[in-house]
Amino acid sequence: MDERSTGIAAAHRTEDSEPVRKERTGMKKIKLGKTNLIVPEIGFGGIPIQTPPEEAAVRLVRESLDLGITFIDTSRMYTCSEERIGKAIAGRRDQVVLATKSASRTGDKVQEDLAQSLKNLGTDYVD
Repeated sequence: MDERSTGIAAAHRTEDSEPVRKERTGMKKIKLGKTNLIVPEIGFGGIPIQTPPEEAAVRLVRESLDLGITFIDTSRMYTCSEERIGKAIAGRRDQVVLATKSASRTGDKVQEDLAQSLKNLGTDYVD
């Protein structure tokens, strides 16, 4: 199975990131870039969950969380990805490091996109 069919992609390392610890799943954790966020070495990308039926997409996200893949990246541009991720992380938001993006180029539009993303994801913050 390749990363497009599973929705699972390796997290990128920066020069200052280093393995931090392993979860009970054996998943290595690293520092995310220049942030203080600690995430699994493997992250979940939201593009591939646009195409399967919603139930299958939500199940895939939940199964990934169960496996210790708790860094999720999505975008306003990924059609229904945010909504599906929101359904999958409901009741588990505290277990997830969540990132989303906007293609907007003005501060006002980015703020609008962020507000919509938060609504779609069913949360009041992104990490």
